[in-house]
Amino acid sequence: MVKRIKKKIKITPFTRYVRSLAMVISPQYEPSRERAFPFTLFDPPSLLSEFFREHFDVELLISDRFISFEEYRNWISTKRAAEIYKNELRHGLLHFELTDVFAANGSECIFLPMLGAATEPEWEKAFDQWTEGLSELQSTIFQHLIEPVLGIVPAVDKCHYLGPVSAKNINQAIFYLHGRVSDDCRLNQWPVPPLFPILDFKVIENLPEKSPISF
Repeated sequence: MVKRIKKKIKITPFTRYVRSLAMVISPQYEPSRERAFPFTLFDPPSLLSEFFREHFDVELLISDRFISFEEYRNWISTKRAAEIYKNELRHGLLHFELTDVFAANGSECIFLPMLGAATEPEWEKAFDQWTEGLSELQSTIFQHLIEPVLGIVPAVDKCHYLGPVSAKNINQAIFYLHGRVSDDCRLNQWPVPPLFPILDFKVIENLPEKSPISF
């Protein structure tokens, strides 16, 4: 058996690091029209990739559809970010096979997985932007892109989201988003959703913050 030798990457100020990210999203439909939506492919598949490419400096590979908590948990637990990034770079996006799963209204949040490669200064700039949140213009454009996919009726339904955030911080994002959704539901006298599921802490602990990559 031939033993595969892993090439060691020399770390320099120009080293690019792959990070696993996600947006956490919670569509909330007006109670009288409670419904569920299928996890269909974006049309075009690069719909959200193009949005982030236009508005941010970090080159991101983004999922071609929203995925459920179960799908995200399985994906993040078993896949290596750097390997996926290299394999999917030629496609320009992250492809997820279609399933028959439907997301029930308010029962859980959904996810938009992302992988990006950048130098440390580029990552710092991106996270500074994302921590402040999308600008008013960016939020308006983003909502116009995702509302038809989720079946959101503007001024009737609501859609809350956070991110992009590091996969290492995904549980904090889920807790925070649930709190924001709950406050909004109480304000509008809508049923408050149960706690959103979170990743096992052992899964989080085993996730690398970043992985150096060479091409």
